Amino acid sequence: MSASNALHKAEVAALRASASLSALTGGTARIFDHVPEDAAFPYVRIGEHQEVDDSTTADRGFEVVTLRYLIRPE
Repeated sequence: MSASNALHKAEVAALRASASLSALTGGTARIFDHVPEDAAFPYVRIGEHQEVDDSTTADRGFEVVTLRYLIRPE
């Protein structure tokens, strides 16, 4: 599993577990990567992830950047 996929799964799990977010989105955490046309507002849209190879000759690593969470209230 790539670092981006692992981060995405962790993000979704954390968002779904958030009582505060559930309260903001009407009692059910509506979280989307791709928002359906008929999605009820408010909801959270997870923006794109980018993996930037941050490796050096001595260490292998990734820097994950560009995370966006958007909520549009009713």
